[in-house]
This record gives sequence, C-alpha cells and structure tokens, in this order.
Amino acid sequence: MRVNFGFLCDHFGHKDGKPSAEGIGLDAFFASSMPVRHPGFDTVISMRFGLEETGEKTVGLGVTDRDGTLIAPARYEVINVEVSPGQTYQNKTLKITVADTEFLSFGDYQVVWLLEGLEVQNLPFKVLPETI
Repeated sequence: MRVNFGFLCDHFGHKDGKPSAEGIGLDAFFASSMPVRHPGFDTVISMRFGLEETGEKTVGLGVTDRDGTLIAPARYEVINVEVSPGQTYQNKTLKITVADTEFLSFGDYQVVWLLEGLEVQNLPFKVLPETI
C-alpha cells in the first residue's frame, strides 16, 4: 500500500466522479477560550493497493494531542480492495468526518490514519488563541 495523499479540509465530496474539497490544507483552528468543542472537519486519505493486497481492510482514524494521547473515540471503516482485471492496482479515497471534538488546551494535535492498526499517515494541526 502506498499513500497517494492525505489532508484536512472543511468539506470533502465527489462531484462528477471527481474528488472535490473546500478549505483544503486546513492546519489550524482558532478559539477564544478553552476548552472548545469543534463542530467538525473532514479528513481525507487516498491509498493505492496492489494486486497482492486485495480483500477487506480496516482503516482507522484517531485525533491525538501532542503527547499522542487519543482525545476522542477512534473511528473505523472497513473497505474492500478489488483490483479490476487487467489492472495492477486500485486507488481508494476515504473520508472520515471528525465531529463534535473537544479540545482542552491550545497547542499541537494530529490526525493519525491507521491501516490494519498500523500508522500510515499523520496530519498535524494546531488550536490557537484568537487574536483581536
């Protein structure tokens, strides 16, 4: 498996069969005080699987603080990798929404993508104080 790309954004979907994202490259949130509950953002990963990697795979996502402590329940999805006849790989693009997550302090956080329990992508972001 190879990661094609991963990012955080405001919203991700498909339009006319193509991936479409709003607010791509999201890397910081601003808050006036702590703790703060963020209403939600989308996390996206695209993975390329070879012929030898067909079958069901469990993909997970966790949000951690700078120490690697999980700050919200991890989310998991099962995907099925099926390489079409005559092809050598299949790309799978997956979105998981991180919604209603509470951040207890300003600082560094990260979204960690897992495949079969192993980290495959790490997307850092910050929660920063609003400046007036």
